[in-house]
Amino acid sequence: MMKLFRVLVVIVAIFSLQACWLGSAAIKESANNDFSHSQEKVMVTLLRAAEEAVLANRLTTPIDDNAYDRYRAVLVLDRDNAQAKRGLAFITERYLEWAQASIHRGDLTHAAKMVAKAQSVKPESVKANNLADQIRKHVSPVFDHAPQAAHNNEWPL
Repeated sequence: MMKLFRVLVVIVAIFSLQACWLGSAAIKESANNDFSHSQEKVMVTLLRAAEEAVLANRLTTPIDDNAYDRYRAVLVLDRDNAQAKRGLAFITERYLEWAQASIHRGDLTHAAKMVAKAQSVKPESVKANNLADQIRKHVSPVFDHAPQAAHNNEWPL
């Protein structure tokens, strides 16, 4: 009878330990789910705010209210977030469109600024880097004449 009692005590102890282990696992999972849920809420809020900023052309400025910072914040929370990555690509393209328009107007200074902004958003952008090279080629001949022009008190534009 004593052996039976000991076996029952061991079985009860095992079930108690399993219950404790399952309970702590459930608590951890619940905490993770709560964190994931609140993180998801923050990301949705940031993405909405970023889209509103894009619509208002607040792409990288002002410092406290722009789409770029919000998309980057989403990527801090979820580095693979496709919507945030698309948003950054859109900002880059928008700056490149403005740079092209400036080139067509003959305003290479403004075009260079827009390309620099595009490169700051997406440094690996081949299109932005090619456009920067194109602008440098147009501007470079002017600066090649600068020392002579300064000496002769004239500017070759």
